Amino acid sequence: MHDRINLTKSYLALVEFLLLSKRNLIVVAEKLKITPVQAITLLLLDESRPMHSFTKIFHCDASNTTGIIDGLERKKLVGRFESPSDRRVKMIKITPKGAKIRESIISSQTNDDSFIIKKLSSSELSSFVKLIEKITT
Repeated sequence: MHDRINLTKSYLALVEFLLLSKRNLIVVAEKLKITPVQAITLLLLDESRPMHSFTKIFHCDASNTTGIIDGLERKKLVGRFESPSDRRVKMIKITPKGAKIRESIISSQTNDDSFIIKKLSSSELSSFVKLIEKITT
């Protein structure tokens, strides 16, 4: 069993890490002329996915998700299409231009100078990733 002090300390450290990560993402998004939520949406589009999945991820209404996707579509970073298995479901796919922006985000967030977990050794980074995957799956 975890004691309350360690849980609190762990939670606060996690919040601080997330805020630092968010701050870095905001800076990159501004440079790319997109919003932070649009940047996150592009990061999540390594493959096509249903539009409603973003509503679940962002914990928002469908109208908010539509606004995010509309903005990305106007910039020609994503496209919508009907799901082959259910035409009621709208799928979102990253465009080649969007893929370049996605790669810019990833590259800028993971270069040695700004990588927020650069202080970790290779083995610590591997453990960190395994722990994050355990928490999020």
